[in-house]
Amino acid sequence: MKVSRDELAAYADGRLEGDHLARVALAIATDAGLRAEVDTHRALKAKLAERTHPVLTMDAPQRQAQRLRLPSPPADDARYRSSTRLPVRMLPLWVWIAAPMLAALMVLAIVLGARAAGTGYARPDLAQVLNGRLSTDAIPAGGTRILLSFRDGTGGFCRAFSGSSRTGIACRDARGWRFQPVIEGTAQAAPRTMAEAVTAAALDMAPAGALTPEAERAALARGWRAP
Repeated sequence: MKVSRDELAAYADGRLEGDHLARVALAIATDAGLRAEVDTHRALKAKLAERTHPVLTMDAPQRQAQRLRLPSPPADDARYRSSTRLPVRMLPLWVWIAAPMLAALMVLAIVLGARAAGTGYARPDLAQVLNGRLSTDAIPAGGTRILLSFRDGTGGFCRAFSGSSRTGIACRDARGWRFQPVIEGTAQAAPRTMAEAVTAAALDMAPAGALTPEAERAALARGWRAP
């Protein structure tokens, strides 16, 4: 499954949606090299934001003085109070970056906390999807997509899924597919969508990473029982 650099950048910036996001997220989940590229992109973006922060937070006369390498005008100089000073001081760059991320994390914490408190089992309709659907399968309109499959620290099989009524992670045990809490895995990269949040949480739970399509088919054929 090939992913272009533009797609990786768009994924890292949170600009992908729907099936496109799911396809790229699956490719990244199964390829350590792609995950490294995403991390590099995010680190570079953060570094650039850090370097541009001092300039962007200056008032207009101060930025002009910086360009000309002249002394900055005194803050109490009346000549700069009305005609040359911006009517509203620019907000620091970190405010524009952090505010949406914090809002997204608060929403994710509330929604994921309500939906995935770590108790309960999948109902028969969702259990049927978890038992028989592959992450590479075509999904009917409004259907539940398998984001990725993996083995947790105990060796049991787990699956991350995204649907219109519920998005989360479920692990197979003797009784069925038990829902798992996923809030802990959402705070590292401030993901912007529920599917991306769940994918990040699933990768945190997977010591060996996501199953390849071949390994996923083999696990399905065994009924998701550990070999």
